[in-house]
Amino acid sequence: PSAVDAGNGSFTYPCQWVVTARVRHWQHIHDRQNKYVGILTIRVEGDRWKIGELELLSEEREILSWRST
Repeated sequence: PSAVDAGNGSFTYPCQWVVTARVRHWQHIHDRQNKYVGILTIRVEGDRWKIGELELLSEEREILSWRST
Protein backbone atom coordinates (compact mmCIF):
# COMPACT_ATOMS: atom_id res chain seq x y z
CA PRO A 1 0.00 0.00 0.00
CA SER A 2 1.13 3.52 -0.63
CA ALA A 3 0.54 6.85 1.06
CA VAL A 4 -2.26 9.13 -0.12
CA ASP A 5 -1.96 12.92 -0.01
CA ALA A 6 -4.68 14.13 2.37
CA GLY A 7 -3.99 17.84 1.76
CA ASN A 8 -2.94 20.49 4.28
CA GLY A 9 0.57 19.03 4.58
CA SER A 10 -0.63 15.59 5.64
CA PHE A 11 -0.95 12.13 4.17
CA THR A 12 -2.68 8.89 5.09
CA TYR A 13 -1.15 5.44 4.99
CA PRO A 14 -2.86 2.05 5.43
CA CYS A 15 -0.81 0.02 7.90
CA GLN A 16 -0.63 -3.14 10.01
CA TRP A 17 1.22 -3.67 13.27
CA VAL A 18 1.62 -6.33 15.96
CA VAL A 19 1.93 -5.84 19.72
CA THR A 20 3.12 -8.73 21.91
CA ALA A 21 2.75 -8.57 25.70
CA ARG A 22 2.77 -10.75 28.79
CA VAL A 23 -0.57 -10.47 30.61
CA ARG A 24 -1.17 -11.50 34.23
CA HIS A 25 -4.73 -11.91 35.50
CA TRP A 26 -7.13 -14.44 37.04
CA GLN A 27 -4.28 -16.39 38.69
CA HIS A 28 -2.39 -17.07 35.48
CA ILE A 29 0.02 -15.48 33.03
CA HIS A 30 -0.16 -15.65 29.27
CA ASP A 31 1.56 -14.06 26.33
CA ARG A 32 -0.79 -12.32 23.97
CA GLN A 33 -0.31 -10.98 20.50
CA ASN A 34 -2.62 -8.28 19.15
CA LYS A 35 -2.71 -7.69 15.40
CA TYR A 36 -4.06 -4.34 14.21
CA VAL A 37 -5.03 -2.87 10.84
CA GLY A 38 -5.67 0.83 10.49
CA ILE A 39 -5.21 4.04 8.58
CA LEU A 40 -2.54 6.38 9.93
CA THR A 41 -2.62 10.11 9.17
CA ILE A 42 0.73 11.91 9.40
CA ARG A 43 0.93 15.70 9.36
CA VAL A 44 3.56 18.40 9.59
CA GLU A 45 3.50 20.57 12.70
CA GLY A 46 6.17 23.25 12.64
CA ASP A 47 9.23 21.41 11.36
CA ARG A 48 8.24 17.96 12.69
CA TRP A 49 6.10 15.05 11.52
CA LYS A 50 3.28 14.14 13.92
CA ILE A 51 0.61 11.46 14.07
CA GLY A 52 -2.56 13.39 13.33
CA GLU A 53 -5.09 10.56 13.49
CA LEU A 54 -5.33 6.80 13.71
CA GLU A 55 -8.41 5.02 12.42
CA LEU A 56 -8.48 1.48 13.77
CA LEU A 57 -10.13 -0.89 11.29
CA SER A 58 -9.59 -4.25 13.00
CA GLU A 59 -8.00 -5.93 16.01
CA GLU A 60 -7.28 -9.64 16.49
CA ARG A 61 -6.15 -11.10 19.81
CA GLU A 62 -4.29 -14.37 20.06
CA ILE A 63 -3.08 -16.09 23.23
CA LEU A 64 0.39 -17.46 22.54
CA SER A 65 1.10 -19.42 25.74
CA TRP A 66 -0.39 -20.03 29.18
CA ARG A 67 0.95 -21.04 32.57
CA SER A 68 -0.33 -21.17 36.18
CA THR A 69 1.15 -18.96 38.88
